[in-house]
Amino acid sequence: MVLTNAEKQRRYRQKRDADPFKRAEHQAKCRSKYQQDVAVGKLKHINDMTHREQRRQRKEWKKKKIAERKRKANNHAQILTPPSSPVPGPLVHVPDPTPQIGLHNTRRKKRRIAKCYRDNMKLKDQLEAARRLNQKLYVRLSRQRKNSPLMKCPDTPRTKTNKLLRNWNTENRKMKGSRRNRRKMKNKAKKTLMFQLSLSDELKTKYGQAKRQQQKYLAELTQGRLLKKYKLIDKAREELKMKAGTTRFKKGSLSYRLEPKIFEFYERDDNSKITPGMKDTVTKNGVKKQRRILNDTVEKLHEKFLIENTKYKHNSKLHNI
Repeated sequence: MVLTNAEKQRRYRQKRDADPFKRAEHQAKCRSKYQQDVAVGKLKHINDMTHREQRRQRKEWKKKKIAERKRKANNHAQILTPPSSPVPGPLVHVPDPTPQIGLHNTRRKKRRIAKCYRDNMKLKDQLEAARRLNQKLYVRLSRQRKNSPLMKCPDTPRTKTNKLLRNWNTENRKMKGSRRNRRKMKNKAKKTLMFQLSLSDELKTKYGQAKRQQQKYLAELTQGRLLKKYKLIDKAREELKMKAGTTRFKKGSLSYRLEPKIFEFYERDDNSKITPGMKDTVTKNGVKKQRRILNDTVEKLHEKFLIENTKYKHNSKLHNI
């Protein structure tokens, strides 16, 4: 009768284990292979595993040990049990089942199993190829988004908040508090950041659309007591893009020294005349003054000012009024 694969392997193992030298050689080979797998990282030592992996491994060892003990007990019982006495009776020849049909079915089953293994390996290769292609296309798309100006869109307050809180991991057990409290803290920080960024964008938009006088009123918001206390005035102006009220004259500058002389020059009676009407007034910064009309063009008055102030001749330039 033809032996099956399992029977052949069982006979080979029995023959090998019967020879002590071959058995020792086989065990040494198994130990070296195990050490190589551990060095490569294919297998782990029990001390290097996590608690969950250790429990799973010990459970498998326990099952194998129970099966081994049961098998040894059965073998021991069979050895100690005496053979049963033969039952007298007529000898009946029981024909064996057709070996050819059984062998044919076994080969067919093996072919099906081998085909399943081949199909499984093909599917694994296709899956790995698809995964590599997906990763390559993802990297290519992210690079195009980064370099293409058409793909770039302005960051919203939500995207800015998510970028700032990207590395806040609520699942980290080293952080203080329970996971629920850590999530509450993150949500609270997220809402606060989103409110601050939304308010900043809204003020920036309003400031860009406002007129000059309204821009001055909005710029006064960045000169509060708390912002001065925590030294955040420059940061607020930078974030809100506010420029109104930021220009200051230095006390030793030429503009600072020329300004009162220019006012005095224009208010002289030989350069301008005052209007007599009661309604011909101008109010600026709470100061009410009568309106004046120039007696000559600005170009000629500028030449006259340069003649009277010779030391400012090269620095005083005519500006359009």
